[in-house]
Amino acid sequence: MNTFTPLPSDTLKNWSPDEVAIFKKLARPMQVGTGRVIFREEDCSEYIYLIETGHVKLSQNTEFGNTVTVAVGRSGEVVGVAGVLTGEQRAVFIETLEPCMLWKMNKQTFVDMLHQYPSLAVHIAAELGKRLRRAHQTIMNITSYTVERRLALLLLELATTATPNDNRARITFTLTHQEMADMIGACRQTVTIALGQFKKEGLIKVGKHIEIIDAAKLKDR
Repeated sequence: MNTFTPLPSDTLKNWSPDEVAIFKKLARPMQVGTGRVIFREEDCSEYIYLIETGHVKLSQNTEFGNTVTVAVGRSGEVVGVAGVLTGEQRAVFIETLEPCMLWKMNKQTFVDMLHQYPSLAVHIAAELGKRLRRAHQTIMNITSYTVERRLALLLLELATTATPNDNRARITFTLTHQEMADMIGACRQTVTIALGQFKKEGLIKVGKHIEIIDAAKLKDR
């Protein structure tokens, strides 16, 4: 039986051991369970959080009273940065999708750290730049790709693999069909049909979690 573990994140793999140690020395560890709300929309932006392990869901409430899932944060990412740096209220609320190990740092300590350690400031700026690029890519995908293609890319993005070269992968947390639909700009019914088609073709297995059987073929959908 494969043990699925997250690949190194694009954020932390670029940090030196000394930089990680500096961050953790200034922050406070938080071990939290599934379904824990880390902060809510329109809260004051007082803290940033480093996700060491686990995944979190970023959502927004619309003017029509429904909740839309906009992204999933994964291990190695720092969340809550934009509000802390701009002084604005939280634009999203964040909830854990599985047990997570987080590191919490208050606003003033974070700002002081960026001034004192320019290399960490560069890493944080690079992370924000990557998020902006991903947002642009999402818009392009919605305007250019079919729902099946967008869903396949989302599943591959959310999955973790047993080894970097493994063709099998698993999403270690649960998202509803509606939440996946929100993230790719589709309706729930279409996502349900597409998942059924992927299962029929032997690309995925659907149980408690979605397991990708053939990542290479799914990538070509």
